[in-house]
Amino acid sequence: MLKRVVRYAAVDLTNRTADIKEIQAESFGTWSMHLEEMGFWWEADASTMALTTGVLTGTGAPGTGAFIWSYLKNGKLQNVAAEGRLGAAMRYAGVDVLVLYGKSETPLCLTIDDGELALTEQAADYASLLANRKNEDAVITTVSRKAVTEDKYFAISDGAVAKRLLDKGVAAIVAEATGALQVADASRLAAICTELYQAGIASGAAVGSSRKHPVRFLSLDSAADLEGPVSYENPVEAENAVYAALGIIWSKALERCDQKRYTAELISACLGTPCCEADLDVLFAHLAELQQKKVEGGAV
Repeated sequence: MLKRVVRYAAVDLTNRTADIKEIQAESFGTWSMHLEEMGFWWEADASTMALTTGVLTGTGAPGTGAFIWSYLKNGKLQNVAAEGRLGAAMRYAGVDVLVLYGKSETPLCLTIDDGELALTEQAADYASLLANRKNEDAVITTVSRKAVTEDKYFAISDGAVAKRLLDKGVAAIVAEATGALQVADASRLAAICTELYQAGIASGAAVGSSRKHPVRFLSLDSAADLEGPVSYENPVEAENAVYAALGIIWSKALERCDQKRYTAELISACLGTPCCEADLDVLFAHLAELQQKKVEGGAV
C-alpha cells in the first residue's frame, strides 16, 4: 500500500507550544487511522480536540473537507464535518492534522503559515484578523458561543463544538499559506498538463486552429460538447497554445517546481517538436539581446 506523509501539528495550549512532525501512514485520512490516533491523545487528555483532513481535502471534491473530533463526557465520540475552506487551507499551509490539547487561560489565535504554527493573544475578532492577514487568500475562522464561523459569514460547526473550543482557549484559527503551493503536487500538475497536450497531438488535433486542441480545456468553452454541431468558432492558434502552456508553468501555484524543465516539455508537446532546456537558454539570450537593442534604439 502506498504510504503518505502526514503532517501532524500537536498544539500544547497550556504551555503555548506547537510541534509539527511528519509521519508515514498507509491509511492517511481514514476513520480508523484518526480514531486510533485520537485514542492516544484522549488517554492523556480527554478534552483533546482535533481538526483532521483526508487525502482529497483541498481537491474541490464534494464532501472532502475537514472533520472536528472531540470526546464527550458521556463517553461518546463526536466528529463533525467542517465543510468550509479551512481544511484545504490548512493543508496548503503545511498541516494535515491539528491536535489541540491542554487549556489556555486566555483566548488564543492559532495561525498556520508555510509549515509553521504560531499562538498569539492578538484580538480574535474578524475585523482585526482581516486587517492583519498577510494575503487575500487567508482563511479566517473565529469561534463564538453560537458557532465556528469561517470568513465571518459561513458557519462550519455548531455551538457545541464552539463552546468546547472556547473552553480550551481557542478563539480563532487562521490559515495563511503565504509560502505554500495552492496545488497538492506542483510537479504532477505540470506533468498532467504536458500529457494533456501530448494526448491532443497524438489524437490528431491540429497544432493550429482546432476546436479539439487541448488548450481549449483551459477555457469555459470546454464545457460545450466538442463532438456536437459547431455552434461557435473560437480557433486556437499555435502561439496561443504556447502562451497558455507558459501561463500554467510560470503561475504562482507552480513556483516551486522545475519550471524550466516543464516549460521545455510543454512547448515540445504544444508544437510537436523537441525542445530542451538548452534551447530555452538560447531563446532567452536572444530575447535579451533584442530587448537591449530596443532600449538602445538600434535595429531589431
